[in-house]
Parts: sequence; C-alpha cells; structure tokens
Amino acid sequence: MFQGKKLGTSVIFGAVLFVIFLFSAVGTICGQDNPKGKVAGNIYAQDGNTPLEGVVIKFKNVSTGKLYESRKSDTKGFFEVVGIERGIYHYGVLTSKGNFNAEGLVGLKLKANETAKMSIALKPYSNEAALTMEEFYNDLDVNGESYVGRVVEYDAAKKNAQVQVERGFIQQKDKIRTKGKETDFKQGVDQLESEGNKVKRVYAGQVASLKMKQSAKVDDMVFVLKKRQFLPLFAGAGGIAALLAANGLITWGIVSLDEDCVPCSPYVPKKK
Repeated sequence: MFQGKKLGTSVIFGAVLFVIFLFSAVGTICGQDNPKGKVAGNIYAQDGNTPLEGVVIKFKNVSTGKLYESRKSDTKGFFEVVGIERGIYHYGVLTSKGNFNAEGLVGLKLKANETAKMSIALKPYSNEAALTMEEFYNDLDVNGESYVGRVVEYDAAKKNAQVQVERGFIQQKDKIRTKGKETDFKQGVDQLESEGNKVKRVYAGQVASLKMKQSAKVDDMVFVLKKRQFLPLFAGAGGIAALLAANGLITWGIVSLDEDCVPCSPYVPKKK
C-alpha cells in the first residue's frame, strides 16, 4: 500500500508575529471565546497520488490537551474533522498498517464555521528506524533526553561531526547534547546533511553531518533533548504524516517553544 548569514529583519519580524499568533490563537490563554470550524482534506500514500481509504486523522490541542478525531477516510482519501477550535495542534494518522506522526505542529486560524483544508502523504520509516522509535520517545518523555547515536568522524578545523544515528532521528531545530569523557555541551541543530545532501531529518541507520558549537571527539554520545509539551501523539509510530498543501487558514512548520519562547520561522512549501 505504501511506497517504499544571519536572519534578515523580515524573517525575525515573521517569527515574532508567529509567536503572537501562537498565544492569541488559543482561547484558553487569552480568556476569549474560541470559534469552531472544520478541517477537511485528503490523505495519500507516499507517492502523493494514491488515496488511502479507512484511515483516521487525530488532532490534539497543545494547550488544552483536547482531542478531535475524524471518521474514516472514504475511497478518495477524503476526511473531515468537525467542531474543532482555532489553536496549535499535534496531529497524527491511524491506519491498519501503523500510525503516523506529523512532521511538525499546525496552527489553525479558524473563524466560526470556516473550513481549513490540507492534503497529507504518509511516509513510512525504514524497518530499522521503526524498531527504535518507541524506545526513543519513551526515553525523551521519562528522562528529558534520548540517546540517538555516536560521533564516528570529527573535523576539528571545520567543527563538523559525522554522527551515526542508531535509534530515533535527528532533525533541524532539535536541541542536542554531546557527551563524552571530556565533552559535555548542548546546542541547537541549525542545518543537517546526509550523504552530501541537505535534509530535514536523519533516521536510524543513516549518518548525519552537522556543525558542532564546541569541539567533539570520536565516540562522543549524542542525545536529543525533549521540547516542552511537544512529544508526538504516537510513541510507536511507523512513519511521518507530511503536509503536501494547505490553505491560508493553516500555518505549519516544526515549532519550538522553549524557555526563550523563540520558534523557528514557519515555512510554506510550494503547492504542486
């Protein structure tokens, strides 16, 4: 069923506006009534064209914890979630082949009775990555950090490390900890490469290339740090639910609300 320079002023301003939206959008925080509407769209296999029937999409409000769930998708992959409030959400997809977590959060800018539209493609993990995912997320939840892999090569001149990912994944905007006999520091992940290509995410069984903020050594362990509140819906998920397109009522991206309350800038992928 599934196929295998510094930020400019405009970007900073956009990030500030997005922070404002995060808090103003959630009615329980600002103490105002929260209008309700719909989320509707289509779910596809990894090719982005084959509709998936009989799957359910679930949304969880990151502020209130309230869950919303669609009926099973029809033969065209169409789904609909009714009575959902504006706000910031995790989402995930339940299928007979396993569950799929979103690659980021979505913000719903709904007015009363409006419909936000989105198209989703389900991308399964490799067998190796899938086997490690539950343990990876459980450690994040319990310990606040989770072992992801080891430094196998280090270029001291460029401060560039090659990290063999052994479980879970590393992604852009993650916070990581590098720890060894003489090493212990934390940093953000600004950019990732794998096999010479820039990527958003590197999974178990692959090698991640990333810039280190301080000096590292071969065999240093690398941990991913927990982002407050934002663990995914399914600890044992079998893949990623990736947004293909959405209308203007949906803002999305990998959002990080840490102690400094500075999220990454939201992105809007090109529509097909």
